[in-house]
Amino acid sequence: MTTDHPAGGRVDTGSGSNGRFPDDGPAGRFPDRGSDGFPGSGFPGGFPDRRRPGRHVAGRGVPAPGAGPAGVPLRAAAGTGADAGADAGADGRSGVGPEPGRGRGRRAVAVVCAVLGSGLVGGAAAGTWLLGRADAAPPAAAYGRAASMWRAEPVDTLFPPVLVGDGAGPGGADRRWTRVAVDPGTGCHAWAVALGCAHEVRATYTDATRSAVVGAGLVFTVAPAPAQAALKTRLGGRPPLPTAYGIPDRARASWTVSVLTDAPAVVYAVSGFADRRPVAAPRPAAAAMASDDRSAVAQAGLGHEARAVADRLERGLRRRVAASGPAVRGAGR
Repeated sequence: MTTDHPAGGRVDTGSGSNGRFPDDGPAGRFPDRGSDGFPGSGFPGGFPDRRRPGRHVAGRGVPAPGAGPAGVPLRAAAGTGADAGADAGADGRSGVGPEPGRGRGRRAVAVVCAVLGSGLVGGAAAGTWLLGRADAAPPAAAYGRAASMWRAEPVDTLFPPVLVGDGAGPGGADRRWTRVAVDPGTGCHAWAVALGCAHEVRATYTDATRSAVVGAGLVFTVAPAPAQAALKTRLGGRPPLPTAYGIPDRARASWTVSVLTDAPAVVYAVSGFADRRPVAAPRPAAAAMASDDRSAVAQAGLGHEARAVADRLERGLRRRVAASGPAVRGAGR
């Protein structure tokens, strides 16, 4: 199925018949694209009356508390005369004398119940911990499995059709983005090759007003965990400006790049105006989100757009890595 991309042209919102990215395209080769960066063709008893004891709510046949049949108080029915006096002498507050050992028996039952309850709770907690330990994968194993998620996971998992950003806009405004295109290619672009890219997957989102577009992507690297951590340190506060799917280079306005250290992946997002207006000086998202930034990019909230979309894709990827089973589907291919 195709749809109109906010930047122009017709694009397909899916990525293949199986909902996943293709296994491998020729390295560095992509479908023929037009000037907008897209391929030239389409993609594949009642209640008692508390005021007067022994009386009932009209129309109901339920006696009041402490009342026997026909509203007769139970205490009066229990006995009169000498019997009642004997009862009262045994307990000045009631007509029923205490049963020998009754208090001690209750305390004993309470202690037994407490001990049994503690044992059950402790056993359940221990069982949960043991099961969690059995199912939890070591960080190294999870890291290795994440390398194949670019192809093993459905497109809708990596790039959800809708992203919700409550309070993610300027001033805490709510945001919502809809996916409008998915790049069918998985080859690495020049900027990503410098990061150790093995595969790159990309998609395009637009905000609810259709005034901004965000080109987002996931770069899966071949770097081991120590090298990935070193890459994060090296980039620091100077992230490279990625090329984005659906946004011409001249129209890139703001961007953010996040290097994960618990998975061999880099998450990025580039925002721009939907009308493709050129931007002379793109701004990193961190700078465009600053309260003292008066640039057009900052005033349009494009720094917030890029950061929020990247954050949500990163959270989704991390959750999937943590929840992955003993082996990711298709791992090792």
